[in-house]
Formats: sequence, structure tokens, C-alpha cells
Amino acid sequence: MAGVSSFVGDVPMPFAYVTEPGSVVRRRGRTLVVEKDGQRLAEWELVHLEALILVGGVQLTTPAMKALLRAGVETAFLSARGKLIGQLTPPKSGNVALRLAQYALAGQPQRRLELARTVVQEKIAAMADLLRRYADNYPELPLDEARRKLCQAARTAAGALGLSTLRGVEGAAAASYWRAFPLLNRSALAFTGRKARPPGDPINALLSLGYVLLVNEIWSTLDGMGFDPFLGFYHEVRVNRPSLALDLVEPFRHRLVDRMVLRSVNLGRFRESDFRPGPDGGVLLQRDAWKTFIADYERALQAVGRDPWDGGERRLRDVIRRRCEHLARTLAAGDDARGSPQPASFDAAELDPTGEAP
Repeated sequence: MAGVSSFVGDVPMPFAYVTEPGSVVRRRGRTLVVEKDGQRLAEWELVHLEALILVGGVQLTTPAMKALLRAGVETAFLSARGKLIGQLTPPKSGNVALRLAQYALAGQPQRRLELARTVVQEKIAAMADLLRRYADNYPELPLDEARRKLCQAARTAAGALGLSTLRGVEGAAAASYWRAFPLLNRSALAFTGRKARPPGDPINALLSLGYVLLVNEIWSTLDGMGFDPFLGFYHEVRVNRPSLALDLVEPFRHRLVDRMVLRSVNLGRFRESDFRPGPDGGVLLQRDAWKTFIADYERALQAVGRDPWDGGERRLRDVIRRRCEHLARTLAAGDDARGSPQPASFDAAELDPTGEAP
């Protein structure tokens, strides 16, 4: 039913979404039910839920709140514009040793740099892989220059001697990627260049919404493992900024969200009428189109692909969770980036359109 999503096709999702304004989430025994105007819109057994995402004017009763906390289910509250307002988090893991190791990492600049290099190389490789896929399918697209620049950026990132230098390399790579991105948009929807605050066109609105959902998921995973999500190794610490979640989301922004958004718009799953002007001059997704977006997002997370950590085939959601687990093991073991994937499963000869190895 409109406004409630918990399935992709016939597959139940561990993440449930409620977007129907005026609906109420209640507890009924060991299940949660969503009701509006006396009608039951959906119900889920708590044992099958990992997270609940409430969007806009959705109410959550106190008994339901307590049941979610007891069941260990994270609850996220998003505004109708898709902005994360906050989270209802069950009691955190008592993993004091992990937090101490994380705090110790903050005082080890060389170790932070090694971890950050891997993240940035993975991010660049994900950008390059997306361009390569489109170049293979549409050889007429002028993507060679952007791909060469990304290849060079990955080489430079591998030898970056400081975080500020690495951030500069990442910024240059992103500029090349976003300049090429409009060529991948084969829909009638506008994309005028990447602009997040506020998103200035429909495709930017979809990208920003996808990033919010993905950061929230990684944030919740880190919370449950006992990390401090606000202390990262690459992103600077700022008030109310989940820096560690932002660190770990970087390799997956383009691999998951960008690819999913392009696929959706190029297949015509969104139209201009699915968007509306926002109060800050930006563009927002209409409520009725949220269900389509959530279904596409969850389908992308459940897709099976190659895990760069060991080459195995796994759902992307499992790959992301394993990435968080690997960081926990790395910190607990006290080693550096050993055991991480070879810079983002990155082969310079493959990414460089000339085919020439460095």
C-alpha cells in the first residue's frame, strides 16, 4: 500500500519504511502495525526487522518505541524532505576496547592516512568503474578524458603524504567525474551538475536522498558494533557530523547510489511530475514517488556482486556490513591497512582507457 514499504518483489526487507503522512506505528504483541484512519496499512514481526525508517508526519507510539528498543531495532526519523532528523538507538554495545582503539587511532596520523588512502582509492575506483560500464555500453560517449584523470588521481592518492593532500586529490577526481556524469543521464530529467544543498534538480534530489539513507544505515551499523560514529579517520571532526559513517560511505556512494539512480531514471521510473519545488529553492521528491525510490534502493542493496575484500559473491548490504566489521578487527588487532582490499580492487591498466599500465 502507498506510503509503506517492506518488500522488494516478494522478498521481505529487513529495513521497513513508512512515508504515509498521518499514519501511526503501534505495537500489537510481537508485531508492529501501521494504521491510518482505522485501516491497517502494514504489519511486521519485530524479529524480522533490523531498522525502521519513518518519513515526515508519521507517529510512533510509546509502546512501539519500547518494543523497538527491546528488540534492538534502530529507528530513524527523516523529514518529508529526506533530511535525517535523528535516531532512536537501542543500548549500545559494551565494546569499550573498540572505542579505546578508535580514540587511540585519532592520535596516529600515519595510520589514519593509510586507512584514508584505501578509502579514497576505493571511491575513485568506483567512479571509474561506473564510467567504464557506460563506455562499454555506449562507446560513442566521450568519457576517455575523465577516465584518464581518474586513473591518474588513483595513482596520486596511493602516494599522498598527508590527509590534506589526499582530500585535494579526491576533490579533483570528483570534479572530473561529475563533469562526465551528465553524459550518463539518458533520461529527460535535468542534471545541472552536482549540487547537494539544496539539490537543484531531480537527479540531484535522488542522489542526495540515496546518500542520506546509506549514511544512516552505516551509522546504525557502527553504533550497534560499539564504534563512536562521530570520530572518523578521514573526515574532520565537527559538531553533529557522523565522520566515521562518512568515511565508510565513500566507497559505496557511486557503486550503489549513483548506479541505482542512473538505472532508475534511464529506465523512466521517475518523471518530472514526481518532483516539487522545495522551500529553500531546491527540488524534492513527491511523497507518492518515495515508494518507487525505496524499492529501487533496497533492490540495489540486495543485488549480489563481488566483495573486494576476498573476491566472494555477496549482497551489497552484506559487503557494507563486512566493511564495518573489518575496521573493527583492524583496530582490535592494532595493525594498519593490512588485510584491506588491494586499493579498492583497482587495476590502473583496466581503468585507463589507453590500456597502458603506469
